Amino acid sequence: MTLAARDITVEIGGGSIRLRPTLRAATRLEREHGLQKLGALLAQGSISATAAILAEHVDTVPAVTVHDAMRLAPDLLLHLTQLADLGEQPTGKGKPTGKPIALVDLHHQLFGLGTGVLGWTPAETYAASPAEILAAYNVRRKLLATLFGGATDNTDAAADLPTPEERKAGIEALRALA
Repeated sequence: MTLAARDITVEIGGGSIRLRPTLRAATRLEREHGLQKLGALLAQGSISATAAILAEHVDTVPAVTVHDAMRLAPDLLLHLTQLADLGEQPTGKGKPTGKPIALVDLHHQLFGLGTGVLGWTPAETYAASPAEILAAYNVRRKLLATLFGGATDNTDAAADLPTPEERKAGIEALRALA
C-alpha cells in the first residue's frame, strides 16, 4: 500500500459506506475475526463476513443479501489487503528472527509507536493507516538520529516487523482469494 491509500466507497441498502484502512479497523477485524479468515469467507460470498467488515465503518449495518456479499467482495478484499499492508519499509541490517509476528501483536506495536514515540493521541493513532504510522515513525527516527546521533538503519523496534517478503506473501494470499 502506498501512503494515503484510497478510501473505498460501497453502495448498499440505498446508501453508501466509506471504508478507510485505519489501524482501528485492522486491529478490531484481526482480533475478532482474522483478516485472512475474513478474506476466505468473502471469497465464498459470506454475508456475516461482509457485515463484519461494514460494521467497522458504520453504526448500523444495512441488511446484507447474498447478492450484496458477492457484489461487494472485490472491494472488501481490496480493503482487507490495505489493512494488512504496511507500505514500503527500509531494509535494515538487523537479522530477521525467523518467527512470524501475529497481526494482533503488530497492531499493538503500531499503537505503541503512534502514541509513545510519535506522541499522537490514541484517536489520532487509530485513525491512521498502518503504513502512515510506520512512515511517520521512520521519519521521526531519522530526525532524532540526525539531531542526536545514532543509527538510522532498521535495527530498532521496527526490526521486529514482518519483512517485505512476509508482507508481500500475506497480501498475495488475500489477493488470491479474489
